[in-house]
Amino acid sequence: MISVTLALLLTLTPAPQLPANFLLTEPDARRKPNLEEGYTISDKLTAPLTLNPCLHRRPTDRDRQAARTITHWTSAPSGSSEQLILYRTPRAAHSALARLRADAKRCARKSDPAEPRLKIQWRTSKAKAGDEGFYDPGRLTKNARKMAAKVCGLPGVC
Repeated sequence: MISVTLALLLTLTPAPQLPANFLLTEPDARRKPNLEEGYTISDKLTAPLTLNPCLHRRPTDRDRQAARTITHWTSAPSGSSEQLILYRTPRAAHSALARLRADAKRCARKSDPAEPRLKIQWRTSKAKAGDEGFYDPGRLTKNARKMAAKVCGLPGVC
């Protein structure tokens, strides 16, 4: 099973830094990995969205101000990721979400070239917590509300 939690939020202040252990899975990700599972943590602004229906190799959005991506890997055929991106302006955040929605519609039934037998179907809907976002319905409400509250606690975000 693959699950993704993605929050695309906007900010109006100069370059906020995301504190250590800010994302929900980050405390676990900072522990020492074992042979069966582990995490990678990246603050690269140039990383593509982990929720990527059209499998873009580069980001398709602009004006990122801060970012953190945590990817959980296991020896089993499963994984998950969590990604938070803060944008410089509300317009940039809304543009990124509009492009992501368009990609989800355009590539709704695209399969993964690494695993052609796996068929992925993308759907979108409005988030019930936070500003706007895409979510995995299996994990939604509790984590989305918790992350929205944490992000709103950053200076100048909400």
